[in-house]
Amino acid sequence: MNVSLTPELEQLVYEKVKSGRYLSTLEVVREALRLLEERDKIRSFTTSYASQGNCYWYKARQ
Repeated sequence: MNVSLTPELEQLVYEKVKSGRYLSTLEVVREALRLLEERDKIRSFTTSYASQGNCYWYKARQ
């Protein structure tokens, strides 16, 4: 799979590698995807929890 990034995102990836926290650009992309998946799971749980009437702010939005 080939992925095209904007110049800004490409620079961010290279900066992460240069910082020493990641050994390769692939590690940066994998970590970003893991974090995206985690965020999506949290968002899904929060929405589900709120839609069951467990959050006052969700009720106010409807």
